[in-house]
Amino acid sequence: VPESIPGSPTTVRLTAVTNKTGATYSWVQTSGPTVTLAPSSSVPSPTFIAPAVGATSLGFRLTVRCATGNPGIANTVVNVTDVITNAPPTAVA
Repeated sequence: VPESIPGSPTTVRLTAVTNKTGATYSWVQTSGPTVTLAPSSSVPSPTFIAPAVGATSLGFRLTVRCATGNPGIANTVVNVTDVITNAPPTAVA
């Protein structure tokens, strides 16, 4: 879910929901320009700053393990389009 303010970097939140008590989470980026998940890749809903690119896709895999260790795996893709970066104007003569 993008959280965007004009002129600011776009923050994207990945969200995992489970009804299992004591579950652990592990997010792994599987494709696209590398981003850093904050506060870590082991929380249910990490965030990252969308990369400053024209358009790209970022793939992520989530593994959720319940208290007994049984894993559940889900994959998702975040499409990034038209990220505007603040850059000084370029003069063309």
